[in-house]
Amino acid sequence: MATSQLLVCAVAAVILAVVSGQLAGGISNVNLSMDAEPVTFAVDAINLKFSALAASTNDTYTPRQLVAIINAQQQVVSGMNYILTLLVAAGPQEYVCNATVWSRVWLSGPERLSITNGPECSRQHHDYQQS
Repeated sequence: MATSQLLVCAVAAVILAVVSGQLAGGISNVNLSMDAEPVTFAVDAINLKFSALAASTNDTYTPRQLVAIINAQQQVVSGMNYILTLLVAAGPQEYVCNATVWSRVWLSGPERLSITNGPECSRQHHDYQQS
């Protein structure tokens, strides 16, 4: 009897996860605001990358500003991965940047958010489609 109850509970949990779109490892689209914590964290990482590049080449550094969120997806892991494609600009020059932010909201300090992929940026040639 206990085994059948356990099986029913396990099946119900899987069905609930699939219906809600939050199956561990599954990737789904998400709407994030421009000031959402994962987005601002990614923009800070992008600026650190460009700052380091400017310092290594003795160039003038201009901070990048977020122009638009081109695409945002989430993936349930031990926490949440946010897979972001962002449009940033420094003056008239725009860049499309990809970054994955790992969020673990139950932690505090530097372990709460981290970049697990990227940021990788390329100059924008105005051929993107915003979703």
